[in-house]
Amino acid sequence: MADIEIFIGDTAEIVTPVFDNNLDDFRDLSGLADVQYAIAEDLDDNNATLSFSLEDAAIEIVDVSDIDSVEFDDLEPETDVISVFLEPTDTESLPAVTLQHELQIEDSDGNITTVFQGDVETSVTLNEPRQS
Repeated sequence: MADIEIFIGDTAEIVTPVFDNNLDDFRDLSGLADVQYAIAEDLDDNNATLSFSLEDAAIEIVDVSDIDSVEFDDLEPETDVISVFLEPTDTESLPAVTLQHELQIEDSDGNITTVFQGDVETSVTLNEPRQS
């Protein structure tokens, strides 16, 4: 089973809090130097289908209180989360196969941490993708 499902041509938002190194508390993300998010057919593929960094508008660091999701209702409102917002123009060119995605962060000291890797199941919809 895939970690997430994206419908081709739809808007999608991928949101994750980040634990500290001891996995006992959520990390303060205010001092990150960079965030890298990518979707590719294979994790060994150097040609990502989609990729974004912190300088792109698609990636934001926000308080969990800014995210309307039942999954995060039990987190403290000031918990920082990373949000990757995919527009229909981003998802409309994804192939209808299982893809891989990965999110990495770089702190101000240059330490790089892979926050997650996983499967993305992409599906076509009955309705044609359209721009709003």
